[in-house]
Amino acid sequence: MNSDAVIGCDAVDAGSEWLRLKTVAGLTRTIPWSAIRLAGMGSELNGHVTIEGVTEKVAPFLPTHDSLWIVYAENGFAQVMIEKGTSAKRSAILAAFAKNLDERCRTMSLPHRS
Repeated sequence: MNSDAVIGCDAVDAGSEWLRLKTVAGLTRTIPWSAIRLAGMGSELNGHVTIEGVTEKVAPFLPTHDSLWIVYAENGFAQVMIEKGTSAKRSAILAAFAKNLDERCRTMSLPHRS
């Protein structure tokens, strides 16, 4: 299983056919949009979901970044930390996800318990 931490909008390149991620470990992963099974913003998951090898790398960025979770073919997972705010780069990344993933792109939250 590939489990990656990706920090910052500059570590994300969203092409028309693929998503390219530069990981904290220095790897570059190119993932076709068609291989992405599910992706979404998951700020409610922070602190509730732990992924060994990823959580500790992204933890320092939680106050200043939002989590974008990506699950892709062949058991791949990435937690991409994108800067909070309204930058053009952030907007372009989120727009590419919405355009290329349609219903596979969503906001993730924990089930509410009564």
